[in-house]
Amino acid sequence: MNAAMILGAGYGKRLRPLTELRPKPLVPVGLKPILEWHLDALLALGVDSVALNASHHADQIEGHVGGRAQRSPRVEVIREETPLGTGGGLLGARRLLGREAHFLVINADIFHTIDLGDAVEAHDRAEADATLVVRRVGPDEPQDELTIDANGRVTGISGMGGTATGWRFTGVHVLSPKVFDYLSAPGPLLTGYQGLLADGAKVLAHDCGDALWFDVGTPAEYLTANGAATQMASSRQPVFPGVEIIEPTLTGSSTEIGTGCVIGPWAVIGEHAAIGDGSTLSDCVVWPDVSISPGSVLQGCVAYPGGTLAVVDGA
Repeated sequence: MNAAMILGAGYGKRLRPLTELRPKPLVPVGLKPILEWHLDALLALGVDSVALNASHHADQIEGHVGGRAQRSPRVEVIREETPLGTGGGLLGARRLLGREAHFLVINADIFHTIDLGDAVEAHDRAEADATLVVRRVGPDEPQDELTIDANGRVTGISGMGGTATGWRFTGVHVLSPKVFDYLSAPGPLLTGYQGLLADGAKVLAHDCGDALWFDVGTPAEYLTANGAATQMASSRQPVFPGVEIIEPTLTGSSTEIGTGCVIGPWAVIGEHAAIGDGSTLSDCVVWPDVSISPGSVLQGCVAYPGGTLAVVDGA
């Protein structure tokens, strides 16, 4: 598999005001835009060509991609003057993806540790036309209208007799070019699945097991995803004299932290951020280039250029 697509053209309305400043693919998780987490995972899988649709703040996305032109995988931005929906967006990448035997499609607004290679192998073994990567959820968690038989085959989906049976779709798909025959622009990718099922195509559900997964489209999940990123950091953290760091915490190599500060746990301080003397930060994210006044106390929030977003559980 040489190609994949990242769906990134949405407005990110649930994550406002953060997405008023940046499009969803460029919202930082840990110390890098979430787009870069996706690209790193695809590169590890051997993918060398990625399609990325863009609409909201498309100029920013094009600028970011242009700045990484010498890095792999190669990314082609497909600009949409108005969002065409998940199906319309995928249809717009047909020229890049249509010659592949199968390809990955990933929602830009998720953060995960799903084994993408395992999902592709399951798709191949089953000789499936499409594979939805899903995860088990409890009765009080959001569930999708999805019916899966004992062999892991999807038999019902939203609008076609699917019921909420304890599964949630992760936003990761493995698809064959056959899906293009059922898509329209604008339109949702769900229409493609409904068409495939109606014609008897083989649609597989692949359980991602205990992999980490977060829908970073909501402030609460965004904050939780950043907390997970603090535990995934492999690089050595800078040393700040006169500062108490409580792990897990993630700080950039160019971060400035004043004396007498207490940082952590579950804090992410972005590159070129400046934390004033005597501040206390925990369970929070400070975006790159943001300055925090001396003596500030931040907890359960996101500090971004121009303001602070307090995060309420479930919001």
